[in-house]
Amino acid sequence: MPDTQSALGFHGYEGCRYTFTTPSGGGQLDVSVVIGTDPTTMNNESAAQEFGDTKTKSMPRSQRSCTGDCAWTVAPTSGIGDAALTLTQSGESVVVALKGDVYVEVGPGDFKVERELALAKLLISSLH
Repeated sequence: MPDTQSALGFHGYEGCRYTFTTPSGGGQLDVSVVIGTDPTTMNNESAAQEFGDTKTKSMPRSQRSCTGDCAWTVAPTSGIGDAALTLTQSGESVVVALKGDVYVEVGPGDFKVERELALAKLLISSLH
């Protein structure tokens, strides 16, 4: 289901929750993409700024409204785009990647980090 900010069409940012069916039962996964600039932010932040904010704040874009325990562990991740990070918190994971003017965020969701990494790699190579 599209994010309410993007329901009227793609304008640089899209956030969706996908439901997958797999032989082991499936699950849900959040995916966000910024191409160029993000018009849903106060300053129309670029994809690079979104990545920088994620790294600096140690928090995925999708979780920035958090008011409780918001600490995520951040680890550099190689092999995806120009730069990538894997963030983990309480058994959840999020993979973020940047390539040129494209920022992708995969997770959190019901899947193992290996699947999130594979999807982030596919998205970043397909969208750039």
